[in-house]
Amino acid sequence: MSNRTVDRMRSNVTASVVEREDVRPVPCPAIVLAGGRASPDFVRTTGISNRALIRLGNVTLLEIIVNALNDSSMVSDIYVVTSDTPPDGTIQIDPADSFVGNVLAGLDRCESAERAVIATSDMPFVHADAVRTFVTAATRLDTDLVYPITPVGICRASYPDLKRTALALREGVFTGGNMVVVRPAALQRIRGRILEAYDARKSPLRLAAMLGPGITAGVLLTLITRRGWLGLRRIETAASRLLRIDCRALVIDDPVLATDLDRPEDLEIILKMKREQAN
Repeated sequence: MSNRTVDRMRSNVTASVVEREDVRPVPCPAIVLAGGRASPDFVRTTGISNRALIRLGNVTLLEIIVNALNDSSMVSDIYVVTSDTPPDGTIQIDPADSFVGNVLAGLDRCESAERAVIATSDMPFVHADAVRTFVTAATRLDTDLVYPITPVGICRASYPDLKRTALALREGVFTGGNMVVVRPAALQRIRGRILEAYDARKSPLRLAAMLGPGITAGVLLTLITRRGWLGLRRIETAASRLLRIDCRALVIDDPVLATDLDRPEDLEIILKMKREQAN
């Protein structure tokens, strides 16, 4: 996929928001989610219960994201949601009983900040330039929540052996990233709505009612026909309506934010790739 194509898709995504060149990013707090436990299959296969502590060479996955955040010059304090000892220079937050609970626990520590970065701790290839590029572009969108999406073809070209979940849309086929930029105050105002949406994730009828029948029908048609029936702007609007904040997607053509270590078989593939990079 050419850079020109990616730039055109990025323009389509962000056309609904004024990209304010006068908004200059300033260091903001970051929340790293490292409190979740691996799936039973992952634990059974690898013997590792916390993916954040997987070692890739001399560093853990958790240290990789912390180093990328620090080296990006885009963050100030780094809060790590974990029951384990966090990396030096970070601030530990005890994990809650759910993914959303961990996010909210982190936001409680950042409520006075204009913006905050939220990242997972399972991105094996993340680096400072990717963080800097995304946070800068997300800040210039000047909205409540910015979520990165990457054309899945870029991920497959860079990491052909790693599987990615993707959704076909009118603008292309995208996979989601593992980092967001948010306004903590906006998310604090909708804590109940976030919990309600999270609780509905396993109930198709309830989630359909929250997203709207048009979105549900579009997703079903996409899955059946493998064609993109929905546009990004429509999904942004549905997400904004669901959460009651302004949500935007941002096309990022660097695959590292959209690549995570999720399955047991991913570990062997990534270890091999890391060894090849080192040679």
